[in-house]
Amino acid sequence: MKERNEHNNIKVLFIMEEQERKVIEGFVREDIHRNWIMNVYKDGEDILEMTNQFQPDIVLLSISYDGANGLHMLQKIRKMHRHLPICVFSEIHSPDIFSQLSLLGIDGYLSFPLKRYQLKVTMETLVEMVDAQRKLRKEERSLLVEQEIAGEVLENGFVYSILFDMNDKEKLSEYCEWLKIGKTGRIMCLQWKQSKFDEDYEKKMYEQMRNIIKQSLGSHTCAIGPKIFQRVIVYISSAIASTGEILTEQQVREMIENLKKSGNEIVKEMKVYIGGEYPVGDIYKSYQEAIGKENMKPVDWKIRSAKNERFYSYREYGALVNRLLDVVKTGRDEASDVFKETLEWLRILAPEAKKNKVIQLLLLCCHAAYVDGDNELEFLNCEALVQESEKITDIDQWANKKMEYIVNSIQEHQSRNTSSTVKVAIDYIEKNYDKEISLEDVAKQVGVTPQHFSKIFKLETGTNYVDWVTELRMEQAKKYLLRGKHTMKEVCFLVGYKDPNYFSRIFKRIVGMPPREYVKHQQREGL
Repeated sequence: MKERNEHNNIKVLFIMEEQERKVIEGFVREDIHRNWIMNVYKDGEDILEMTNQFQPDIVLLSISYDGANGLHMLQKIRKMHRHLPICVFSEIHSPDIFSQLSLLGIDGYLSFPLKRYQLKVTMETLVEMVDAQRKLRKEERSLLVEQEIAGEVLENGFVYSILFDMNDKEKLSEYCEWLKIGKTGRIMCLQWKQSKFDEDYEKKMYEQMRNIIKQSLGSHTCAIGPKIFQRVIVYISSAIASTGEILTEQQVREMIENLKKSGNEIVKEMKVYIGGEYPVGDIYKSYQEAIGKENMKPVDWKIRSAKNERFYSYREYGALVNRLLDVVKTGRDEASDVFKETLEWLRILAPEAKKNKVIQLLLLCCHAAYVDGDNELEFLNCEALVQESEKITDIDQWANKKMEYIVNSIQEHQSRNTSSTVKVAIDYIEKNYDKEISLEDVAKQVGVTPQHFSKIFKLETGTNYVDWVTELRMEQAKKYLLRGKHTMKEVCFLVGYKDPNYFSRIFKRIVGMPPREYVKHQQREGL
């Protein structure tokens, strides 16, 4: 009973203001029925020491807690605890901060003011991650009883790390030491079509393939990953770690021939691809080369080792996501093209991992449009979206339709609200043209992003913001000058300029003559 209760416990570390913490803690305790153990970080404490002592299952951190210091804490925690579920809360909506958060691999992001149902869905997801990690650790402990099984588990972990922890060079190097395989090598991808065989038969054939590869290449020369749908990934060391003997391409070809002669029914439909040779820290590049591009058709039983010039890092992916969010929140037509480019990057992931990333992207796009784009877009229900995704077979087609729906909804919303937004903006400008008012100031006043405001203002008025304000100021300057009650310098200040010489140059450019000449000209004309 005690073990069951402990397994049900969820330990949460709060790094945020007291008022924020109380609201979140209250919602969590009411909405999710688990044995919660809460702890609070206090200013001045060593965050890593506290995290190590408390050993939280989940960290809830507010970036607004101390601005850049909150990000610094997140970096520290993530460096020491790579798989600890972390959810960030923020009042700051900066692309730069979002890019940093993406690179740090956060597991949840919520903005203030907080929406209770979003918090509930996010916390349920984090709890599921905790339960899955616990289950995995329990299974791993059980599997490690026998040495042979332990080796297979380590190999699976190594291949998973190549696919999903590609930047963790230290971890990949440690796997090589545990498995006693060389730290330079290449990726071999064994792939077959969706087969007519049942799962049990495929599992049996996988074990046969595994044994043949091990016997052909040597147990300390390769690491064989699990069967992921119709694909098996194999890391092949360039040299036998114990002797330093170089593994030749001919040995790899002989291994393939042994597979062909095995009578394995799946092998008959299999295609084999091999990427280039890299240090283990960069081995993900070899994986990308092995899977190649969509327009490069495989050749049966031939080793392909061609350089693929396109390689994305997480930093580049973060920049691509930021670009996507920027074009989505302003409803630009290019959003669909940028989304397709993002999907192309995700092509390298396993189907389930890709599906999760796609759902995250769709929800992030809705969030960006809602928070920064003056679009009341709360139309994608997280739970419903996940349930719907379980039934689809073509994730790209489904995702593109969802994105098209999002962009169309944003554009419809903007078309309904553009006129009123510009009208309010013009009213504000006419009352404040004598002050320093930037485009950003006016956009904030009407509650939209500067990019979106600039777009709709020009669409409505036919003139960009700066030219429109300049024209307004010059018209007001004409009136002041003709009244004759103010000097040119006073008129300069009355219409929002601080430098009389600059004012005079702008006046001449717009009106066609300097201020004093304009007054004389109007007097001669009798106006």
